[in-house]
Amino acid sequence: MKKFIYILLMIIILLISFLAIREIIINPRDKISDSATMSQDDILELLKKGASYNNYSRTRIKNGNKEELFYKDNILTCYLDSQLQYWMNLSNENREFIIFNDNIASIVEDFENIEFPNELSQLGYYITIFDKDNADFKYIGKTTINGRSNIIVKSTLKFNSFSTMELKYYIDELTGVVIKRSETLKFLCITKQINNFDRGIKFDNVTDEQIKKPDLNNYEITTTHFPSLEIW
Repeated sequence: MKKFIYILLMIIILLISFLAIREIIINPRDKISDSATMSQDDILELLKKGASYNNYSRTRIKNGNKEELFYKDNILTCYLDSQLQYWMNLSNENREFIIFNDNIASIVEDFENIEFPNELSQLGYYITIFDKDNADFKYIGKTTINGRSNIIVKSTLKFNSFSTMELKYYIDELTGVVIKRSETLKFLCITKQINNFDRGIKFDNVTDEQIKKPDLNNYEITTTHFPSLEIW
């Protein structure tokens, strides 16, 4: 009996050691350069600043195609392999949203009355840090990415007594723009899945040509409803 208990304890110790080493390998810690803390309200103010920051681009590869978003002077444009997909004016005075498909320009009806982006997002990019009711907040620290200081914060969503989703946000300290996000799905303390999303942000690089409104005389004009946008 004692031998059985000893073997069982050794198995448990080896299993715990294996799980601990696995967590360290698959979920390495960020290199923190500043241990000073910030409150959730401080971070929310920084994110709101990022929501109004008006000169940056985002790039990613989507299904083998290059997708680019440009934002400047309250104008947002989206290109897929250098072809304009939509042009959006987000200023309060002249809100307008036009979707382009070959020689057709579809004007989104009633866009001036549609809440986009909403208060929980940056240009429609949903951020759980805003959700005080359903997500637990934790400040982690500061790190340097591409020569710029970034603030790291974590937001945890609890699905049930056993499963959680930890969302880690990297926020550019100067502008307040989220540059990347990490999602970690956990069962108890065991990591089941990690997804990393680098937004490919570049600051202060958008030209007037990239946000220029096309001449609608070159298109067949139609109307459409507000589409389902994938903002990343």
